Amino acid sequence: MRPGGATGPECRPIPGGIILPGLAGGGISLRRRAAGWLLLLMLGPAAGVWARPLEGPPPGLAELLPAPRVEAAGAVLAEAVSGQILALQDPDESRPPASLAKLMTLRLAWQALTRGEIEPGELVIVSENAWRTPGSRMFIEVGERVSVADLLRGIAIASGNDAAVALAERLAGTEEAFVARMNAEAARLGLADTRFADSHGLAGTEAGAATTALDVARLAVQYLRDHPQSLELHSTRRVTYGLSPGGIPITQENRNRLLWRYEGVDGLKTGFIAEAGYHLVATAEREGMRLVAVILGAPSEAAREAQAATLLDYGFANFTLLDVGRQLEPHGLARVWRGKENWVRVAPDDITRVTVPRRQAGMVEVDVHPREHLFAPVRRGQAVADAVIRLDGMELRRIVLRAEEDVERGGWWKMATDTLRFFWLRFTRRLEPLPGEGTTPAVAEVAAGRQSGLGRDRHWVTS
Repeated sequence: MRPGGATGPECRPIPGGIILPGLAGGGISLRRRAAGWLLLLMLGPAAGVWARPLEGPPPGLAELLPAPRVEAAGAVLAEAVSGQILALQDPDESRPPASLAKLMTLRLAWQALTRGEIEPGELVIVSENAWRTPGSRMFIEVGERVSVADLLRGIAIASGNDAAVALAERLAGTEEAFVARMNAEAARLGLADTRFADSHGLAGTEAGAATTALDVARLAVQYLRDHPQSLELHSTRRVTYGLSPGGIPITQENRNRLLWRYEGVDGLKTGFIAEAGYHLVATAEREGMRLVAVILGAPSEAAREAQAATLLDYGFANFTLLDVGRQLEPHGLARVWRGKENWVRVAPDDITRVTVPRRQAGMVEVDVHPREHLFAPVRRGQAVADAVIRLDGMELRRIVLRAEEDVERGGWWKMATDTLRFFWLRFTRRLEPLPGEGTTPAVAEVAAGRQSGLGRDRHWVTS
């Protein structure tokens, strides 16, 4: 339901989900059935994940896994390891981002730290502009020197608007210049329905600020994949910084109350302005599966927490993360014609995990789709085949198998004999059978927690 009581469409489950743009996280490799499989044909590039549209569930799936309706303007449930969306409700409903804008501010800050442009212990001088920023505050003072690490804590834990402006000014000179960077990064990530107007999220529709639950999910998952160490901050329940007029240290609690109330929750961010309603991005990890629940425009703090918990419950109860590559050899062999070598090793260009409904986990299959014969020269990274993971005939994800090494053209004799042999075999229809052509059942295993790659690095900051 939307705020005000209007009933929205049922949250739509998408088993196996849709690849979040830029976040493809599953894949397969070729199984060796005998002394190596021979790949003779080449598939073109797989469809770009950014261009793949969101699709509704196939017939009968809504009855199999009915997703709960939530009291929010928009909602998305995604799995971050595989990069798949599991449920949608009004995902394109536009709202000002409120403090969810700070996820982009933090993303740019982590990028700057990674590039060495700033250091955690670097001291930032607080401007009057930052000090005067209204709303939630870290309580930094004009002229005070605050470390980058403390500013990150102030943004992630206390949701300090003043800290966001101070960090933005340090990174770009002015907040306006920083906002331009935020919007450029949003465009790079494909967040077509998102526009930022400030570094902290106080701006509303009149200022042009806007986002959607789907864009927030994309940003949150990319943020977690690129900067998993940020969970050390987002999971912290309280932060102490500054002194009250009476000289008492100021301690503020994280506004994400699910950190106390939901098993496994270790992030991510809350947001609120009157025009937008109450937002929450909640993330939790269990058994290696990391879910991200996005709630936009809930009517209250309690409602956003309850609705996020409802989506997380649905995800953990009904889906599981499988590694379909465990029972498939990570390397295959592709036949190369006219090359110095007759074979090239190929491997998937992505990880091999996929999120599927628990009840249908045993129905996962692997399709290998070659397209044309492979002739030298072959370059490392060249697409050799396209592997598709299917669930009961429904495509879950598509992974490109790529050459792991270069193969140069052979000498004139090798090229001549290979050409004659190729055309003779083709003419007589005696070319070797394509390995893996057709459907190969994949024995899927539940991914171990250590495989998720989204754990926390507890040593990123200095005091």
